[in-house]
Amino acid sequence: MIQWSSGAPLTFSSTIGTMGSRATNTADIMGAVADGSVRRDASGFVEYFTGYTVKSAPVPNFGGGTDQTTLAGRYTNQAIYDPSGNIVLQNPVAGRTGNSALNTIEGPGQGGYDLSLSKKVTIGEGKFFTFRADAIDALNHPIWANPTTNINSTSFGRITAAGGNRSVTLNMRFDF
Repeated sequence: MIQWSSGAPLTFSSTIGTMGSRATNTADIMGAVADGSVRRDASGFVEYFTGYTVKSAPVPNFGGGTDQTTLAGRYTNQAIYDPSGNIVLQNPVAGRTGNSALNTIEGPGQGGYDLSLSKKVTIGEGKFFTFRADAIDALNHPIWANPTTNINSTSFGRITAAGGNRSVTLNMRFDF
């Protein structure tokens, strides 16, 4: 049996620590976000958004005064850059929600190939053996988890978990 399901819907989020608490918001989309695909990058990580990098966001103008340097030194927001160096995702302006909708992109699809074989051997009148083999995930293909979609995470776009292990069950039955 062959099974295939499309990926789960994903939302680009922006989780920022504020005064000891954490608030979750959607991110601002600043450019075209390419559809994802599972690939291994040069450093050995499995990534979903190929070529995208996480870098510090440009420091905004915090206004005049002596606190400008202090505030800029504590600004830790990240932005997501495409391979050309353009910002495609960033944190929304303070006090606003991000312009990206919920469930804007699809995660990695999941497929499986299960196999079952059976052989019945007659021994005598009304007596027979049945041999059966069942293989779940016969091709031993990984089932990828969803990538990290928090734009302030250093692991943005990386897939850090996978499931799917081949298992084979052999059984024999004697009927009389």
